[in-house]
Amino acid sequence: MVFGSSSKRSNQGIMRVYNTKLSRKSTNYLSNPESSSLTFDRDGSKLAVTFLHYLPTIYALSNPHPLAICTGRNAPNGSPIPPSERTYAHSFSTIRSGTFGGPGMDEDDMYGAGSDDFRGYLWKIPSLISLQGLRKEITADDWYAHEWPNIVAFAEGKWENRFVPFEIQTPLARLNGI
Repeated sequence: MVFGSSSKRSNQGIMRVYNTKLSRKSTNYLSNPESSSLTFDRDGSKLAVTFLHYLPTIYALSNPHPLAICTGRNAPNGSPIPPSERTYAHSFSTIRSGTFGGPGMDEDDMYGAGSDDFRGYLWKIPSLISLQGLRKEITADDWYAHEWPNIVAFAEGKWENRFVPFEIQTPLARLNGI
């Protein structure tokens, strides 16, 4: 039971714990970044978490493992951002938040967030079914047996499977600052 008096609640009333620990093969520990905001879409099927020092992360409400991350690796026209140009960033110095929305549709299939590069980003979020198929799951044995250069995964524990969310690299739109 999750609701009711505290003496009757199971698991202290916690219904689901989401996987928020980051894992990189090059480090021997898991990182647990702080979240600065959380938002739900209008029908409660998706949630997005804005982490400090990491990217906006999309979850299905029904699944503890992240489905997607939103980056600014590409410009809205699909061309890669040159290494000399700043792109989506979220540092510890600024509290950021994001929100789901859409142009009057029944589904919130867009997510927008501000960035420390003084721009606003808007990403089109694929369906949850599509994202579940695009997310990679790596067994703990494979994680430790192979090289995974430049891969950041989510893991519930050091010896648990790794989940690599799909990277939405190209925002639908980017609002430029001065």
